[in-house]
Amino acid sequence: MKKLIMLSFVALLGACTFYPMGMSEAEWNALTPQQRIEMREKDAKMREERQLRYAIERQNRLKEDRILSDNKSSESTAQAAAAAASAAQAASQSASAAQQASQNTSSNNITFNPNIVVSNTNQNDLSNVSDNTNSNAQNQANSNDSNAGANANNSGSVTNTNNAGNGCRLYNQFMKKGNKYLKKNKNELAKAMYQKAHDSACTEAQKKTAQDKIDAITTAGSGTTTGGDDAGTCKKYEHFMKKGNDFMTSKKYKQAVDMYTKALARACTDEQKATATAKVTEAQTALDNSGSGNNGNGNN
Repeated sequence: MKKLIMLSFVALLGACTFYPMGMSEAEWNALTPQQRIEMREKDAKMREERQLRYAIERQNRLKEDRILSDNKSSESTAQAAAAAASAAQAASQSASAAQQASQNTSSNNITFNPNIVVSNTNQNDLSNVSDNTNSNAQNQANSNDSNAGANANNSGSVTNTNNAGNGCRLYNQFMKKGNKYLKKNKNELAKAMYQKAHDSACTEAQKKTAQDKIDAITTAGSGTTTGGDDAGTCKKYEHFMKKGNDFMTSKKYKQAVDMYTKALARACTDEQKATATAKVTEAQTALDNSGSGNNGNGNN
């Protein structure tokens, strides 16, 4: 059985035998051994050339397909860019139209809004209207603090605060500090604060209030004796001035204020009094600006 299968297999192989250059079996058998070798070499060379040609053709087809794909991609990109540009232009036109409509609406509002008309009109001609409008706004803003508003009106020192700006706020601060020093009998410090309040006043009424405070302190202190001919008092003046200078150098402004105030109380001449007053103001300003709240005490 096995022999029969093997014979059948060999016969099948013989039937499927191929010869170089497409030759038949008879043609192949007619060749000499040397001719068969040449035919096999020629057939192998032809097969190699054919494979090389197929490889080149395949590579060329791949290149063509790649070029076509790139062209299609470029076209798609260009179309997308054109579409984006068109959309951006449309959006810009829409925004311009919306802005124009907004401007037209704003212009119409200005035409019929009495508040805007007043703000854009010559303020010199409509100052009374502006003052009345600001006064109404101030009254409404202070409706929950009527007691404070009544005290401000009674004192006459603060009027139309919101319209006065930073100057009026400084005025109130200096007046408050001056009142505090006056209660502590630190008249020179109080006088310096009232002078600053006078300089930053926003209205004539505020200036008059500050000046009245200054005049009252000046009148009250006009009859005091500074010890002009007392050598011991003058020496103490120098002592306290030196202490004040030392504290200023050390940036201990509160102690410097105390020393200069004591020196001012012992000034023997008008020049010494002026110098001490200037030093008190300088030290107090430095203390206010530092915000350190220096509570140290100076040595006598």
